[in-house]
Amino acid sequence: MATFRRSRVMPNGDLVAGGSFTTAGGVNANYIARWDGSAWSALGAGMNRPLQVTPVQSLAVMPNGDLIAGGVFSTAGGTPAASIARWDGAAWSALGAGVGNGVNALKVVPGLGLVAGGSFISAGGAPAFSVARWDGASWSALGSSTRAPIWTIWALELLADGSLVAGGDLVLDGSVRIGLARWDGNAWGPLGSGLNGWVQALTVLPDGDFVAGGNFTAAPGILAHNIALRRGSVWSALGGGVTDPVVAVAGRPNGEVIAGSCNGVSGAPVSHIAAWNGTGWSDLAGGVNGELRALATMHNGDVIAGGTFTQMGGVAANYIARWDGSAWHALGEGTAGDVNVLCVLANGDLVAGGWFNGAGLVAARGVARWNGSAWSAIGAGVNTPVRALCERPNGEIFANEMRWNGSTWGLTVPGMHFESDVQGAGRACQWRRDRRGELHVCTRGCRDADRGVERH
Repeated sequence: MATFRRSRVMPNGDLVAGGSFTTAGGVNANYIARWDGSAWSALGAGMNRPLQVTPVQSLAVMPNGDLIAGGVFSTAGGTPAASIARWDGAAWSALGAGVGNGVNALKVVPGLGLVAGGSFISAGGAPAFSVARWDGASWSALGSSTRAPIWTIWALELLADGSLVAGGDLVLDGSVRIGLARWDGNAWGPLGSGLNGWVQALTVLPDGDFVAGGNFTAAPGILAHNIALRRGSVWSALGGGVTDPVVAVAGRPNGEVIAGSCNGVSGAPVSHIAAWNGTGWSDLAGGVNGELRALATMHNGDVIAGGTFTQMGGVAANYIARWDGSAWHALGEGTAGDVNVLCVLANGDLVAGGWFNGAGLVAARGVARWNGSAWSAIGAGVNTPVRALCERPNGEIFANEMRWNGSTWGLTVPGMHFESDVQGAGRACQWRRDRRGELHVCTRGCRDADRGVERH
């Protein structure tokens, strides 16, 4: 199946998409294509596909407007290019000798230039383990070139203080798993006290603290089971943590943290969802009788949960429910099937996506809108299970590969489909404007929007 993996909005407003497709809108386009607002076009001859993996996995835009594509390929535009290449608007060119294996993440960093992350062991023909920088003329390792400090990088981000952070399956000094790593200008090290596993969910609290959820048991010096909070430069546990890997995290304006999908907190059983109030965990009035797949925070601070359940906290709630800080409430009659992903619109309405054919008392296929009192369909809906939702600043709604323009649904990239890395669960996404004024669509709570479309 052809898949849409990444996208990037260019300075002129064109959208560039990369993935495993060979046509876009009926036009031949080898794994990368451009949308100018009315039609798709190829970027030269595109890339080749030497292995049965997605050729284009990451995109970045340089300050001069050139596009950088990374992934797993050996040619770009017919020119030899090892896993990374530059498009100047007319032709593809290699970035030196390229890198020795897949490029999963790209980031333009002030003072460093272009930083690439992945699972490679060389860049420019010299040793570079998983992360390297391109200064415009040559490649160099970013960190030790003699011993691999990191196994695989899936994301690169800049913190508010300008620090570069890498996330993925991260190992320091060949044996210590740290979850997140930060570049201090000279070497990679744990972010704060470090984590001993991988991180899947992040949320920033109103006071600037952030919470990490995933599959880990400790930060050095403390136990932190699958969820931890970082304040300033210090990690701390949230009580005894939770018993299962955390797949979703949401924060409320009062600082309360909601975690799913867990079956126990601090030694006490819960049903798939729990809340941390700053001093202790609670089961949110009895929890849920099914799987929790999505969490979203409304403008008033209420938390919406979606999944495969039909009861929440003892209240009948078909696949979706609202937590007001003290009790669960149904959203009307709910949906007629599983909810995989949630998106809060700019006007405060909620959109739910999943595998259903009705919401409330109306027919609604795959996607539906809740205005605070009633459900409504969004056009004719979407024919496939929805696992990705986002709203553009102009009000357009994206569900999987479909776009709602306010009156009709249409394919964003005909013949292509969003990938899903998480069985059943979905990913909410947001459009953000970066420092150059460019728009990007992000998932997993990306903050300054320089990653493009994350893997869904």
